[in-house]
Amino acid sequence: RRYYEGLKKELIYSNSWPETFQRVFALLLGRNYFTATHLVHLRNRFFDFNVSRQLEKMDFDLFIGLSGSALYSIEKARRLGKVTVVDQHDIHYSLAAELLKTERELHPEFASSIPYWPPLKRYLECVEKELELSDFIFVPSSFSLKSHLDAGISKEKLILLLHGLNPS
Repeated sequence: RRYYEGLKKELIYSNSWPETFQRVFALLLGRNYFTATHLVHLRNRFFDFNVSRQLEKMDFDLFIGLSGSALYSIEKARRLGKVTVVDQHDIHYSLAAELLKTERELHPEFASSIPYWPPLKRYLECVEKELELSDFIFVPSSFSLKSHLDAGISKEKLILLLHGLNPS
């Protein structure tokens, strides 16, 4: 649904059915644990599967995938001898869970405004495997960097890459 000046249209592949499927079921079933976790994870697995199938047809040296939706593609890129990076767009998931739990306990009056459904075990296993297999991990802040270091991830693997902004 987006187009950026300078992108070559022949390099863009679109497959919207996994997201369409997930959104339709979320509308029909409402926002709940199943639609917020199971369906989103399933959508991400289908997206990743489709991306991984395209990699053999492409000429590239570096694969960058978004955490939680890149495991198959990282595995394929590694088999093809490419450098792999996972974009870990947040703090380490273990710290996120701890902070949300603490906030809900410290401020029960605000607990309902801090929605939190425990992540699926399959999702966490996927993220762990991505972090393990990737050559490098992008993290968006020094706080995120520290959370990944505290979780036992090697400093040599972590790359601090602040989120960009085009002020114009």
